[in-house]
Amino acid sequence: MPNLDTRRLDFLESQTAYGLWIARPSTTGRGYRLHTTSRPEEEGARKTVREAIDYAMGSQSSTSEPDGDPRPEQRRELDREMMKRVDSERIRQDRKFGPQSHPDGTGMPSDYEMAQRARGFCDAAFASGQGTCRHILSEEFLEAMAESEPSKLQMELLELAAVAVNWAGELEARLNGLDLAPTPEQRATHQALAKSALLEAAGLLVQDGDGSMHRPECDRIQGASEDHDCTCKPEAPYG
Repeated sequence: MPNLDTRRLDFLESQTAYGLWIARPSTTGRGYRLHTTSRPEEEGARKTVREAIDYAMGSQSSTSEPDGDPRPEQRRELDREMMKRVDSERIRQDRKFGPQSHPDGTGMPSDYEMAQRARGFCDAAFASGQGTCRHILSEEFLEAMAESEPSKLQMELLELAAVAVNWAGELEARLNGLDLAPTPEQRATHQALAKSALLEAAGLLVQDGDGSMHRPECDRIQGASEDHDCTCKPEAPYG
């Protein structure tokens, strides 16, 4: 009998709608996409799920960055140094307090609302060009507090820890006179993503099947094929 992973992939193969599969990063920066496509000219379009995944894995490993890591070497070194300090702090904590194991205490009735509010504050701040590390860390912390399911809570805590490590690395760079400020292009990307998130939260933008953002009235959202020439210009905010 095929193992579970094989059965999972076979199930996906049986759901092919357009004859081709593609695995790629989201165009809106919201994770990774595995979906069908009717356009053979799309980069990475393959006949099977397995081939699409293999292509994505090969593309990632063939980049000039080690293991597909987008961080410049200076940033990687800072992160490694911060992780060493985190490990040292964990040792210090256990020496002082002993092993720590307590109830989670998360997922309280008000936590979800607070997380939603923090997400909105963060998006609004970055959309206006005023985003800070505090906005990001606050959002990640409150998103973690809103989770009660162990695997989801763990994922949120790891995201929180990664943001904290990044912030600590920025401070280390600042203390040593290093400039890690984002480029104008990176700032513009942050701002555009935040604006899209705000519009999506307000119901003014909707994701289609391949992860692209469109206005709700767009034919793509109403069921038009991927070949439809979208003219809704979601990058132009309302008002």
